Amino acid sequence: MSDRKPPYISVVIPARNEEAWIERAVTSVQEQRYDGDLEILVVVAAGSEATRRIVERLQRSDSRIRLVTNPARRTPEALNLGIRAARGELIARVDAHGWLEPGYLRAAVDVLARTRAAAVGGRVEFVGVGRIGRAIALAEQSRLGSGGAAFRVARHEIAADGLRWGVFRKELFEEVGLFDPRFERNQDDELCYRAILAGERLIVTPAMRFKQVVRPHFRALWSQYSQWGTFRAHTLLTHRRPATARQVAPACLVLVIGLSIAVEAASRGRLPVGRVVVAGYGLSVLAGGSVEAFLAREPGLVPAVPVAIATMHASYGLGFWSGLARMLRRGPAARRQPEQKSLEVFQPGPSELAGDPEWPLGSPGGDKVGELDTNQLIGEITIKEIRV
Repeated sequence: MSDRKPPYISVVIPARNEEAWIERAVTSVQEQRYDGDLEILVVVAAGSEATRRIVERLQRSDSRIRLVTNPARRTPEALNLGIRAARGELIARVDAHGWLEPGYLRAAVDVLARTRAAAVGGRVEFVGVGRIGRAIALAEQSRLGSGGAAFRVARHEIAADGLRWGVFRKELFEEVGLFDPRFERNQDDELCYRAILAGERLIVTPAMRFKQVVRPHFRALWSQYSQWGTFRAHTLLTHRRPATARQVAPACLVLVIGLSIAVEAASRGRLPVGRVVVAGYGLSVLAGGSVEAFLAREPGLVPAVPVAIATMHASYGLGFWSGLARMLRRGPAARRQPEQKSLEVFQPGPSELAGDPEWPLGSPGGDKVGELDTNQLIGEITIKEIRV
């Protein structure tokens, strides 16, 4: 990157039914204190008409905003469409249900120039709507709930094994490929995994701050963390590399609790191992969650924060074992890496849009996207190749 002129940044915002938050997300990018060229690519899922109308309104007053259509309606495809359409030297990912703090992009450029890292991410502050949402935000911010991922707790600049959102050098995608569309969840972690395996550095710095809105209730939180656990198992088996302790801790916890209950059942209650383990875990979560609520000066959230932490642990752990079982049952073919090809654009045909039955959580194609005119918009393309 030149010292004379700041690099051109392309901000990619995937959005699907995000009419409640999309304007704030886009506005936070528009208000960045950045001296270089900037474009904002909002990749809107087909069928998200309310979100599209808001983006079109914002476009009329800011020529930097570009609207891209995502017929597949999923996050990895949206990110790949935005990256392929981007003009910038740097690619910044921003999710629609969150916003950047002032100076985020400028700090990213400074860190990338100084460290020569392939990508840099910031520290997230979780935001909850309503009482349950606020409790979930506290749980996600805590070390007990999240395991202390750098992007959640970093107090100083640090090398990391993963980023939330992040700003990437565009050449990284030429080196390791784009987001793997098989990973409907955890696609950012999987990309970071490939970058580290390629010898690249990832940095997290608290100089970059952003806020993200969490799930509003426990059922949605369970679904989110269950899917994260499932795709964490898929990442590990796909790349055949060990995970960090933090990444598998919930799965180990679920296994220990399950085995202790089984031992107690086999002994017909003579060995109260299950009750001891469950009680010990419950008391630990109750104490830790209560401390988080009091530190946040929200004592009224004491019952809800421990429940949120336990929900995160249980759903992620069970999702991990479920994903592991599925992948092992399907054999090596389901874990095979895609072919390494050049990054070419292709128009998705019926086979690409139909989805892969070997992967869970629905098909990449979603609804009847074949009815769209894919020649009208630059966004109606996808990237077929993933490199490892």
